[in-house]
Amino acid sequence: MSETSIQLQTQATFIDGSVSLDSAGRPVIVHDLSQARRQTKYKPKFAEFVCSPGEVYRYVVLVTKAVVPQAFWGSARNFDVVMQSEQAPC
Repeated sequence: MSETSIQLQTQATFIDGSVSLDSAGRPVIVHDLSQARRQTKYKPKFAEFVCSPGEVYRYVVLVTKAVVPQAFWGSARNFDVVMQSEQAPC
């Protein structure tokens, strides 16, 4: 390694936050909107995450079947009774 291969900056440089730099510190020139910028323009509304009570019920049934062993219920009828009580309106 020679003395000229390392260039130390002796003074603090102004950092412009609006310019993207690559790993070598060179500015990155953007020719088109990047995928990240396109995605940030679309911000989903909270209401878009709403689901119906029927969807919630179906999810609960599927998770219960996956997590709780079938032997716990004793019979399919017991499972159905519990799931019907979950479907009761609040």
